[in-house]
Amino acid sequence: MFYGVERTTDLRYPETVVKKFSSLKAALAWKAKDTGCAWSAAADKTLPIAQQNWHNRHRSVYRMPPDWRPPSKKELSRRAAMTRGSMYSRNTCDELASAVHVDGEEVENAAS
Repeated sequence: MFYGVERTTDLRYPETVVKKFSSLKAALAWKAKDTGCAWSAAADKTLPIAQQNWHNRHRSVYRMPPDWRPPSKKELSRRAAMTRGSMYSRNTCDELASAVHVDGEEVENAAS
């Protein structure tokens, strides 16, 4: 089982996406897809340079152990609640991405 994690570099509007894949080929195809800027209209050349947002999306693919199970929704909610009120509050998707990162092995390319 493979998981893909996509994160933006923009801390003002952080966004994390976690996708599950059954094959390495599909996961690597997803990782290779060009994501461009974090927000589609953010780097529009018609905007003044001060209004442009050049943050990017970064994708990673992780191979999970055969017996790995994702944390329950209740556990993810409990972990996310620990950061409530923080400037960088996390949601359940951020917590799932952290669990994937900690428990999985990152796949760099097709040779891995």
